[in-house]
Amino acid sequence: MRTLPQTHPEAPTNARSLAGLGRDFWVLMASTFAANLMTQGFLSFLPIYLVALGRDATIMGVVLSVGSFVVAFLSPVGGYAGDVYGRRRMLVLSPVVASLGWFILAMSGNWVVAALGFALVQAPGTIASPAMSAYIGDVVPDERLGRAYGVLNSVLSMARVAGPILVGVLIGMYGFQAALLAVAAATLLSASVRLLLKETVPSGAVPRWRSIPRSMRASFRSPLIRYSFVLQTAYFAVVATSYSLVSVVLKDVYGLDYYMVGLIVAFQEIVFAAVSPIGGRMTETGNRRAMLAVNIAGRATFFALFAFYGSLPSLLAMVALDSIATPFLVPLSDSLIATATKREERGTVFGFLRTWIALGQAPATPAGGFLFDNFGYYSPFITSAALMIPVAAYALTALPARVERAQSSEG
Repeated sequence: MRTLPQTHPEAPTNARSLAGLGRDFWVLMASTFAANLMTQGFLSFLPIYLVALGRDATIMGVVLSVGSFVVAFLSPVGGYAGDVYGRRRMLVLSPVVASLGWFILAMSGNWVVAALGFALVQAPGTIASPAMSAYIGDVVPDERLGRAYGVLNSVLSMARVAGPILVGVLIGMYGFQAALLAVAAATLLSASVRLLLKETVPSGAVPRWRSIPRSMRASFRSPLIRYSFVLQTAYFAVVATSYSLVSVVLKDVYGLDYYMVGLIVAFQEIVFAAVSPIGGRMTETGNRRAMLAVNIAGRATFFALFAFYGSLPSLLAMVALDSIATPFLVPLSDSLIATATKREERGTVFGFLRTWIALGQAPATPAGGFLFDNFGYYSPFITSAALMIPVAAYALTALPARVERAQSSEG
């Protein structure tokens, strides 16, 4: 192992602009924007749709948990498949299969069928997600990984800016079914763009699937990986307790219409898209503990304030605060993982990260729905705010001091 900074051999060493991230990175970002434009837009309304089918927030939480279990079981498979059979193949097949799930959701008349459709939506994206994180680690130089993962967050946010507005208009004018069919069609468009990607997986003999445990044991010797896994699992479990209920509260408690809900979500994503590349860039050289503290404290403050919403201007201020404060944790921890893993094992490690995050979210989401149904709309948000305290304690005290790059067996 050797200490950073370290660049990939094919990467430029002097460019510091976003253009230095490379052609394949930007092709991947273009396809990701196409895949997420309508998908992320509808996800803002999915809790409302599921509550309408299931009649209460607890059922909504159960359906979302089905998706979480799909993520948990398939993420390592997807990550390893990308390591062995090619990340490009996983990235191309994912949106093709996901469109079928959106079609089933459009045709669903009850929450059971909706759960099946949502599971099918989650499955291909779950397989491709570790491949995407690993692919970025393959094609982007080490010293630019923070900004690369920040740009990924920004691209997802930009898709969520236009998406909620478009989907809100579609739902208001034509209903949920038309919006879901539009999502299915848009999801197919990204696959053709991803055909332009080059493959990054080293050629050679195909490893056996039973080598996964051995590879994972070796990977977990790194304190960077252990730290990132625990941090993201705990953080996203706390977030899952209440965050999926934000749009439900806006619609059913505060009485906002679909279009206004879409505008608020779009405003949040505009702010987040603007600050994400900056936040990712800061994680490369800045004070990591300070950035983690700001990220976690900002999210906790949003939850606490949202529980006591007073007016539309105050709501917009809360949303802006949340977006400005939270672009640090994921780029920072994903960069640590990409740095600490060998290229031929990187997808598998990111797959297991998704597994632990999903297992943490699986009980948290229905728990938040139960609190919402039985103790008032504010209770899940206060709970999330309080649980951020131990997350912050771990984030600040357990952060490893050294960042080193693992050597790939081919290099």
